[in-house]
Amino acid sequence: MKLIDKILAPMQDVRSTLEKQRRLITEKKAKLRAIEQMPCSPAEAIAKAHSDIEFHAQRYRDGLRPRADPKDFELFSTWLFDRSTPPSDLLLALCCLANPIMKAGAEREVTAAWPTKSITVDEREKQITTLRREIEEAETLEEQMNVELETVGAKIDRRADLNPGIYLEFKDANHWNRKKLDDLWSSISGERSRIVQINDEIGSTSREELTTRSLVERSELQRDKERFGRALAELGSRKTELLARRNAVEQAADPLNKLYNHCLDFLKEHNVDLKSATNVRLAS
Repeated sequence: MKLIDKILAPMQDVRSTLEKQRRLITEKKAKLRAIEQMPCSPAEAIAKAHSDIEFHAQRYRDGLRPRADPKDFELFSTWLFDRSTPPSDLLLALCCLANPIMKAGAEREVTAAWPTKSITVDEREKQITTLRREIEEAETLEEQMNVELETVGAKIDRRADLNPGIYLEFKDANHWNRKKLDDLWSSISGERSRIVQINDEIGSTSREELTTRSLVERSELQRDKERFGRALAELGSRKTELLARRNAVEQAADPLNKLYNHCLDFLKEHNVDLKSATNVRLAS
């Protein structure tokens, strides 16, 4: 094995492990979203439907008002006799007067329509708690790998959705890694400077294109037309290359911008005085 291979091999092993760690995080986050979106159990859905029906029925019962004669009363809803009664009052009356029928109907509807995959509320909360803890542990390990690779001079592209608390090593409003936030802004500023430089080159190339195109149109000799035509083609190729380079830089900068803004939002949520903590700017 060559010396350079011996030097690079450990770094490649760490990078490979880092990619596996990121895939694991992606899988766990996808599982978390699936659990959060999974419907509750049919039994809980039926219980909720019964509860809603009983809620409306009780509103109807509460509306029964006695008159002067204790043997007489006035219905809260006069839907039986008054066609202009709002449908909402009709719902209250049905939930009370046809209570068993309404509950049985709700049970039939839920049983017939409920998805095969469901989860109880308690089990959902248990799995969500477990997954969030596992994701936090996995992201903490991922960031440790990021720092290790940076220590040996490797360029690391962090995920845009990396947990800001983990990235900033946040403990409380007075204890977090301010240098990492400033370093992130420095990286963003560097990428923006590169974009400005490339834009300048694109502008210069575009102006040269216009001049050369004008020379082609004004040239009377065929050999001049061919010479300027070749120059115009070269300028077109250069401009295409510059546009591709700018696009690559913008794509590389986008996760940095998002992570930086997530960090700012996180610090504001935790009442960190950003002005006194560090010189921060919004990476729009």
